[in-house]
Order: sequence, then structure tokens, then C-alpha cells
Amino acid sequence: MVAALKTAGYTATADKAKVNWFMAELILVIMVIYVTMVYGPIAAFLVEMFPTKIRYTSMSLPYHIGNGWFGGMLPLLATGSWRRPAISTPASGIRSGSR
Repeated sequence: MVAALKTAGYTATADKAKVNWFMAELILVIMVIYVTMVYGPIAAFLVEMFPTKIRYTSMSLPYHIGNGWFGGMLPLLATGSWRRPAISTPASGIRSGSR
């Protein structure tokens, strides 16, 4: 694959002189704003949903399992499921086999 990409004219690294740094930073700032628009109200809503006596267990545990384990594993699972493996083995991706 590396040889085919070299033959097609692709370089091993990006040309940093051609990167539009302002737009890249602007897109990142916009994405951070979107995330804060979602996470701020969710935390306030969950705090008000439960009485003080049971708030920590009933809110914190499911929230952190959902965000930490499922949200944290999402990039790994997405990469593993869409990767086209060279050899079809159970360890070579979730959807192992040819497309």
C-alpha cells in the first residue's frame, strides 16, 4: 500500500506550508462550542433529576460509565469496524472479511 501511494504521488507527511491553520483552529473551536452546548445542560439536568440523598450513585455512575466507557471506546470500535483487514481473523477488526 505504501508503494502504491508513493507511485500515485502521495507524500509520507503533510506539507505544513499548505495547511490553512486559521481555518483548522476555527473548526476546532466550533466543535468545542458544540460539545459545551450539549454537556453543560446535561450535567445541570441530571443534577436536578435526583434527590440529594441518592444523587451521586444514581447520576454519576451511569453518566461516567456511558461517557467514559462507551464514548471513550467509540473511536477504537469505529476504527476496528471500518478497517479493511489483509487477513480475515477475529483480531483483525470487528467486521473481518472482504467487502
